[in-house]
Amino acid sequence: ASHLISNDKLIDGFVFHDTTTTRFKTRRDFVRDVSDACHRGDLRLIYYYNAFSDANTEFDPWSLLDRQGKPIVLGSRWPTRYQTLHSPFRKTSVEQLRELFTRYGRVDGIWLDIFSERLATKSEWTARAYEKMYGEPFDQALGENLAEFNVRTLAGYLDEVRPIAREHQPDCVWTSNGAAANMLNSTLWARWVGSRLDYGSNEGHSFHRMDQLARMAWANRKPTEIGLLLCSSWFTPMEDEAPPASMTEKGAVAAAAIAVCQGAGVYMALTPGHSGVFGEDLGRAKAVGAWFNTIRPLVDGARPYADVAVFLGVPAADGPSLAAGNTLWTWYDARQRSAWDEAVRIADRLARDGIFARLVYASQEGAGWGDSLADCRAVLLPERAPLDEAHARQLREYVEGGGTLVAFGHASMLDAHGARRDDYLLGDVLGVRYEGEVAFAPKKHRSQ
Repeated sequence: ASHLISNDKLIDGFVFHDTTTTRFKTRRDFVRDVSDACHRGDLRLIYYYNAFSDANTEFDPWSLLDRQGKPIVLGSRWPTRYQTLHSPFRKTSVEQLRELFTRYGRVDGIWLDIFSERLATKSEWTARAYEKMYGEPFDQALGENLAEFNVRTLAGYLDEVRPIAREHQPDCVWTSNGAAANMLNSTLWARWVGSRLDYGSNEGHSFHRMDQLARMAWANRKPTEIGLLLCSSWFTPMEDEAPPASMTEKGAVAAAAIAVCQGAGVYMALTPGHSGVFGEDLGRAKAVGAWFNTIRPLVDGARPYADVAVFLGVPAADGPSLAAGNTLWTWYDARQRSAWDEAVRIADRLARDGIFARLVYASQEGAGWGDSLADCRAVLLPERAPLDEAHARQLREYVEGGGTLVAFGHASMLDAHGARRDDYLLGDVLGVRYEGEVAFAPKKHRSQ
């Protein structure tokens, strides 16, 4: 293991260190015990911290209510309430992190979970903050402004707590759950939040999900880690026995390998029994560790192999996110998929024929595709990939150097802001021009 991620405050708001901010804390200072043990063993320690979900009844006066006046909760299984960083709760949250940074020796990182405001609310705190930021009533807010309000809130919080860490813990690194995907899927999120984080993280847990998410490690400029739950439950039972493992040793190694061999890091989630003793999941973790120690010399500094590149796009920093649907056709009755899912499906289909693909993407904050595509046998350009002049020039140079470009549908018609051009930007390379759609009779349209 290179590091340990240990809970400080989970979704219920129960604090695991000896905080002065609330009585809702463990009797035993678990953070003290864990941090002392990690420091003795020179194991890096990252704290899981939840900045929004907090079921502490002491904070109920600030809890968010929906527009019908009911508490906003995480879900029916976990009915823990949400807070907002625009209420006095923010001061409590900042103070809890300050305690971590100043009382427990070296802190190597903070891992933020469920890191987002809940905006379907009638909260006076949220409304006042929104109106101050935009000069308009919160109940008239449009979707674009709400999205920006959320990420500006998160950025402001990071700008408040990160300097505290730099003063006391200069080597502390930061991430949030879901950050790897958010850096790719939302230019707004990447600009405001991703730029303030040090690496991306996402939950995987199954082999298929680990495979899909690991491809983000190829596309993201910042390091990416994928989570692997080795146990059948996140939660410690009341019984002494630990929950059973969720996969075999071979399955755990395979799930970790599919991520590591595509350039991602892996964290493994384990759950002890009430006695504090781990079960089969510890054996699975040891098996993964033994495998990794064997192959580590082979992957240090290595690049994942790929025959072809699937181009995700070059969205402008102030432009929209990757497309969630296909609006390029006047009719489109196929199942709608996001641009990311479509690119992954293309890569999956190629892999079944023994052709390995990497997803390439470029943005001001989140990613870069490198200086050259010369090592790719082909570049695939989906029709919803936004493209700017600079990267179009790189694709021209690639083709002029003997590379193969495969374009689909309206490929190169979207500019970096997602606006549709009148003609193909790469029409000269593709040998085509746009004159309109061919009209087919409805009976010729595909139903699926």
